[in-house]
Amino acid sequence: MNKKNRVVATIAALLAVAVALLVTGRFSAGEDNAKAEKAIKALGGRVERDDKAKGKPIVEIFFNESQVTDAGLKELAGLRRLTHLHLPLTEVGDAGLKELASLKSLLFLRISSTKVTDAGLKELAGLKGLLYLDLGHTTVTDAGMKDLVGFKSLQGLDLGGTKVTDTGLKKLAGLKSLEDLGLFGTKVTDASLTVITSFKSLQRLDLDGTKVTDAGLKELAGLKNLKILNLGGPGVTDAGLKELTVLKNLQTLELRDTKVTDAGVANLRKALPKCDIQRPKEEQK
Repeated sequence: MNKKNRVVATIAALLAVAVALLVTGRFSAGEDNAKAEKAIKALGGRVERDDKAKGKPIVEIFFNESQVTDAGLKELAGLRRLTHLHLPLTEVGDAGLKELASLKSLLFLRISSTKVTDAGLKELAGLKGLLYLDLGHTTVTDAGMKDLVGFKSLQGLDLGGTKVTDTGLKKLAGLKSLEDLGLFGTKVTDASLTVITSFKSLQRLDLDGTKVTDAGLKELAGLKNLKILNLGGPGVTDAGLKELTVLKNLQTLELRDTKVTDAGVANLRKALPKCDIQRPKEEQK
């Protein structure tokens, strides 16, 4: 065989190997999805597939209030197209987060009301494309916030019901893409409003049950894109409502356990006629 023929033969052989790998990979991926779906359903989970994509890969998994544990998450290892994962109200903990490290396509992760702690958050460091993270009602604290600073693409973050304070929130000042921030029931005070108002893309902000008062509400004037705002606590009065009149894009304002009066709400409605202001009936006089 001359040199030219050897080259042709070599190229042909390489192409054959490449095709074989592609075919094997395609069927292997399909088999991985089928195997994973069976295991997921056995644990009480539910899957959504992308019917328009080749192979109809699993792209979303709902484990809400299921019996899934850290060990069960090993079944997700081969799901390279998974973008949404819901694990609220499960027994998943820090060890389970290690099993998620390989899911580089993950965009949306809900691990609220789980056993996740500060120690486990570092396991998520490789998920740079994450857009939404729900850590609500976990035991995470200010210490864990340092492991979130690398999520520059993050658009939604829920820390409601955690032990995060002003100290932890300062560490998140670099998350300039945030559009949705949940701080319900935390010990955040007026001191955090400077950090919060640096998130110029913010559209939804939940400060219900925090230590924020009228004095802090002055800082919200810079959030021109804010559409939804939740406020709650005795530190919010009619004086604070006056500070909200500049939020012309505000569509929904929910007030709970505040000291605002009917008169204060009426004045705000005049200033923001397109805003739906909601208050519990028992707080109206």
